[in-house]
Amino acid sequence: YVPDLANTAMDLFIDEEQGIWHLSNDGMVSWADFASAVADRAGYKKNNLLFKNLDEMGWKAQRPLYSALKSDKGIKLPVLDNALERFFEHRTV
Repeated sequence: YVPDLANTAMDLFIDEEQGIWHLSNDGMVSWADFASAVADRAGYKKNNLLFKNLDEMGWKAQRPLYSALKSDKGIKLPVLDNALERFFEHRTV
C-alpha cells in the first residue's frame, strides 16, 4: 500500500538512514494467493483467474521457486490483509 511505503520511506529520510532498505509487508504470500485476495476484495469471481505453474509461463529468464522479500533491518509495513483492506476502503472507482 503506497501510503505505508511513503510514510516509512519518509521516516528513514528524516532519521538520515543510509543504505539499501527492503520494505515489505509482514508475512508471505504467493502471486496466486495475492491475485485471489485482490479479486475477492474487489468483488470479482476468483474462478475467473487463470493460475499457471512456473514452467507454463514461458519466461526466458529462470525464476526462483521461492523468493519472499523480507526486511532484516527491522522495519515492516503493516500485514498485507490490513494494507489491502485500507486500499479498497480508500480507492476511488
